[in-house]
Amino acid sequence: MSGGLFRQTQVRDSDLKAGAVADGSALAGRVATRDIYPGQQITSADFAAGADPLRGQLKGNQRAIAIPLDGSHGLIGQVRTGDRVDILAGFNATNGNTGAGRPEVRTLLGNVLVLNAPGADNSGKNTTNNNGSNVTVRVAAGDATKLAFASDNGKIWIVLRPPTGGTNPSAAPATLESLLSGSPSISTGGN
Repeated sequence: MSGGLFRQTQVRDSDLKAGAVADGSALAGRVATRDIYPGQQITSADFAAGADPLRGQLKGNQRAIAIPLDGSHGLIGQVRTGDRVDILAGFNATNGNTGAGRPEVRTLLGNVLVLNAPGADNSGKNTTNNNGSNVTVRVAAGDATKLAFASDNGKIWIVLRPPTGGTNPSAAPATLESLLSGSPSISTGGN
């Protein structure tokens, strides 16, 4: 409803489907249980209360992906459903010329919506033991692949953004060289 994805129209009584929704407010708190096509009449049978709320938050090329995180890397118990986060990925890349390890951390994704974050009640009080859990986020389909790869082959961190006015992180990676040289490749602010 909030996306303006349907509109009300006049329908003759003889063309009205059984259970047709006459008032959009009747759908509050309900989730579509099947595809609804342009021009189709919406019926109460098309929606269910308590249906999977994740599906109701996805459209187009958006995907939900669960990231396995421990308490310190995932802010488990502090990040809540509905928060916006940046996702960092760390790898120990190998230098092709020398074969030496080259650790690197970079911002993988910015301003990502958290669809489900266990471990905090509505007041923000931590209700977990911080051993780890999955945090489910909404990302573009191509970013889901990147996030899955980073999770399997590196280390993921979730960084909480401010509730309003958050700026976008720099894409410059943090490396040992950039930390030791004081190089400006690590941004603490946004663009």
